[in-house]
Amino acid sequence: EGGDENKYAAKKTRRKDVLDIKALLLGNKVQDALDAVNRLDATILQDPRLLFKLQRQRFVEHVRCAGDSDETILKAIEVARNDLAPRALDTYPEAYSEFQKTMLLLLSVGNTPDEEEVPDLLAEELASGAREELAATLVTALRQSMEAYDPELSLLLRYLISTHNVYCAHLGLESPVGQLTTTLLLPDRDPAPLPKENVPMSSDEATIQALVQ
Repeated sequence: EGGDENKYAAKKTRRKDVLDIKALLLGNKVQDALDAVNRLDATILQDPRLLFKLQRQRFVEHVRCAGDSDETILKAIEVARNDLAPRALDTYPEAYSEFQKTMLLLLSVGNTPDEEEVPDLLAEELASGAREELAATLVTALRQSMEAYDPELSLLLRYLISTHNVYCAHLGLESPVGQLTTTLLLPDRDPAPLPKENVPMSSDEATIQALVQ
């Protein structure tokens, strides 16, 4: 009996750790989130796709907070040189184009972009939705690695309510458990983990090398 209590307490602690990391990432504390992941399970960051996206978000947050601070801008450039550029060529096929687009964020720091399409691009890069999507992806990977899933009863209730809602919608009826839906069914479901691929792509390596140096 004591063993079961210890297992339950350990699972509860793991779920709290995962949610704490999610809160760090949503709170623009990407480096703190990376440090916390390393303490819990460093193998998570062996996924090159996930690590590249986290470092990319780290760069975005530095640019977002830069303002007129030269120190913050230098931190963003350091992240680009040390953590993004070396991975941009072969992490996954779209990584290089994402890297190029992300670098345009530097135009938003103390300058007026010359190209008309840049403002829309900057808005897309700085949107909070990208950060939330990345946080959900990281949570999924952590939960799988640490077996930090929600209790089975909670998952069963969510499944039953979701099935009931689909049935009511099919019949054109209003669900009598609508209030439970908003409480137990999360609107932002965690996505599947990123596929682990390492597919090289042909691109302008000279551009990358110039930034690294």
